[in-house]
Amino acid sequence: MTDFVSSLHEALISQYLARPEADQEPYYSVSDSLRLYADSLWSDTGEANKAVQRLLSSGRGEAMDALGQQWDKVMNKDVGSTTAVARVSAVTAYELGEIIAVAKAEITEVAASCAVSTGAQLAGGALVFGVADDVVATAVSQAQTLARKVVARCQQLVVAKLGRLQRDPAVAALGSVAADLAGAIGGQARDGAADAGTGRAWGKDLASGSGRAAEGVHVDHAEHERAAKRLREVADEVFDTTSTTLRDAVHDHATGAQSGALGAAIAATLGTVLDDLTQATKAIGDYLDDTLPAGILLISSSQQSTDDDVKRRMSELDR
Repeated sequence: MTDFVSSLHEALISQYLARPEADQEPYYSVSDSLRLYADSLWSDTGEANKAVQRLLSSGRGEAMDALGQQWDKVMNKDVGSTTAVARVSAVTAYELGEIIAVAKAEITEVAASCAVSTGAQLAGGALVFGVADDVVATAVSQAQTLARKVVARCQQLVVAKLGRLQRDPAVAALGSVAADLAGAIGGQARDGAADAGTGRAWGKDLASGSGRAAEGVHVDHAEHERAAKRLREVADEVFDTTSTTLRDAVHDHATGAQSGALGAAIAATLGTVLDDLTQATKAIGDYLDDTLPAGILLISSSQQSTDDDVKRRMSELDR
């Protein structure tokens, strides 16, 4: 009986009633994938943080201080914004699915009421009515009015939900993550690798270019090598598992966008957020794979160059 009634209601809806032009299931899947993505990215960057904190505890100096300040900014601003956007988007995607599902359930109730008042049934797959045509016309018209109101309310709720997502401060800041990381001090240090012997790294003097050892500077070269290696390993995880979960969300979102006009309208906003998440994730991966390790190794090589210069000058004095 349940299957029969369901088929009857579906026939009434498809032939006479409006309903939200979007499937809810893709948005539930988007939500699940974004939650997994946020957890994975936070775990990855947590491992990176362990490597950086161990490195910072192994040495001292202005360049190390600058490294610590830069890393704090990356974690608190860039990584923080990215994971926050993923989590709020996951909630939004789930709520969008719920809005669509509730609207469809309400329209099914409208169809059920219409079926009763018109004596509707399926005969050989065809929809037939058991009351006079004028009664059918009135009942169907009333059902159509109710269904249109449900759809309009659904659309209003969707627009409100997407507007709230757009106004979220983390979402507003997400577009700048890639640019922030591309212009980070580490990137400047990497690009200035030709100046490694001058004692410059992370925007700070490691030691004077004159060959005098900087006071209070200590660099454990092995720890710098270890940190750079570990950060690149973490970057591999960002590019692999973490990025895969985000791609799953993008794929499910595309399915939702293709499910109807409402899905396409949702994509105009949610799709932009997913695009920004994709760019931010790549930027974080690139930063951990290249920019940050390069800056860390530059600190080591700059100090090593200064140490070697000091040794050379001292040996000349002994002659």
